[in-house]
Amino acid sequence: STVRHLGPGAKSGVRGYVAGMPGDGAGGTKRCIVAFKGSTSIGNWIADAKFKMSAWPAEPGSGCPGCAVHHGFAGGYAEIEAALLGAIRELGCERVSVAGHSLGAAIATLATYTIRTTLGLIAEPVYLFGAPRVGNAAFVESFVAAAQGTVPPAWRVIHDRDPVPRAPPDTSVLGGYTHFPQEVYYTEREDAFRTCSAEDGEDAGCAKSRSMVQCMLYVSQHTTYFNLTTISLQMPHECILRSAKDDCQREAGTRICECEVVFYMGSHTSFSNPKRKAWETLGQSCEDELPGQLSLRESVGVKDRRCNAKPQTCECEVVFYMGAHTS
Repeated sequence: STVRHLGPGAKSGVRGYVAGMPGDGAGGTKRCIVAFKGSTSIGNWIADAKFKMSAWPAEPGSGCPGCAVHHGFAGGYAEIEAALLGAIRELGCERVSVAGHSLGAAIATLATYTIRTTLGLIAEPVYLFGAPRVGNAAFVESFVAAAQGTVPPAWRVIHDRDPVPRAPPDTSVLGGYTHFPQEVYYTEREDAFRTCSAEDGEDAGCAKSRSMVQCMLYVSQHTTYFNLTTISLQMPHECILRSAKDDCQREAGTRICECEVVFYMGSHTSFSNPKRKAWETLGQSCEDELPGQLSLRESVGVKDRRCNAKPQTCECEVVFYMGAHTS
């Protein structure tokens, strides 16, 4: 296999993967992708909430003098760092692309720094969606320097009033959190964007122009990027990896409804369009059951729908004690 799964972290629940790309890149270089998922579990949310800063990297003489990062992000990354570096070495990666959303974007930031410094590899491009602030000014300076000419050091994509990139607050009380460049700031409808300052991660004309208080009620913009949802249960059924308990206890013959719903975008700019819904059928037609799967706001904006039903398949992910089951 050319995929190595990372995590979940014992306390943080951080998850990700390293994937080797088929074929070689330019000049025969082996390319890989490293990606991390956003917050979905209690462990993830606890990691998000640990705003206190910690010196990072923890080892003395790490080459990042004065660097400090979010304590929860540092702890989450520490749980999967060894597996990450081991997977990159095992797959023979020579050039790495990195991506993450939300908490995953913060972990991807620390991973990118380590890939560039510890492994000495080129990490490019780096795409961070809805990324929170990760560290102080010293960390930002070292992160940019570690890119060694890769411009920008990372692309930070922000959807309009997404509140997460405004956190933690950039106040000295919390240690002086600040963003690194380069931000790409999308409008509410995501039909236009601004490429922000290449030097200043806190460009006053981009996300910085709206405060956290002004954005707190716009959580839906954090879970929608490029008009695609990041909420796993709203993704196509094939994309949902259910737990072993869910999958293994399903009765044979269970049928799944899948509907593709098109909205009037003028009044529903925060929705994926089309949006896909998937659920276990209650025995009625999928069209009749669809209204029960829609929020009130969604239900008044439906323009068209296409539904079908298909048999449920059972998938189990089994974890073994490796000492006795090394195969």
